[in-house]
Amino acid sequence: IMGQDMSEFEQGNIERGIFANTKLALFDVGGVLLRFMGGVEALSAKTNLPYARCREIWLELDDSICRGETQPQELWNRIKKESSYTGEDIDFVSFWVNHFKPNHQVHKLIRNVSKNNAVGLLTNIYPGVYQKAVESGNIPNIPYALVLQSCETGFIKPEKQIYELAEKMGGKKSSDILLIDDSPRFITPAQELGWKTFSFNNKNPNESVMSLRDAFAI
Repeated sequence: IMGQDMSEFEQGNIERGIFANTKLALFDVGGVLLRFMGGVEALSAKTNLPYARCREIWLELDDSICRGETQPQELWNRIKKESSYTGEDIDFVSFWVNHFKPNHQVHKLIRNVSKNNAVGLLTNIYPGVYQKAVESGNIPNIPYALVLQSCETGFIKPEKQIYELAEKMGGKKSSDILLIDDSPRFITPAQELGWKTFSFNNKNPNESVMSLRDAFAI
């Protein structure tokens, strides 16, 4: 099963304990530990710029912000300018995090997994967001083996360099690492390095959590 995708386990076809000996379980943040698209909806509501256009602007800037090349506030500046918004200004990072919704069942899972396995985070994330997300309870405040934030590296998933960096920081063999992510695009490079992977279904998180509980035998 080395390097194979565990998405078939979504249908409940999972071998109990298959991840129990994982040396390092890396969780994605947005789409797994929390839902974040509420921020785009809230930007649209605040400025009256149509949601589809807000989403387009977000997608234009997202990679650059995740690399740490562009400041998150620039996303607000762009939307404010295009919408001719004249109301009160916002601190974008605080606004963004305030509209996160934590997946509490995944928080419980990662806490349980961390009792027997090293856990870490591998995330495409904006500068300043991680600390606020921990403080607000959107990311569990537990001792992580590693937290790899894209904005601190200059690389983003699915670029191979960020996975190689995670491997180096984690100090584990590729076959001993598991990535839990909701994006097939981000899972493929991990498989190519020989990691184990699990495709998290963000539309049915409860089912994914049940599958993972079985896979970790917890």
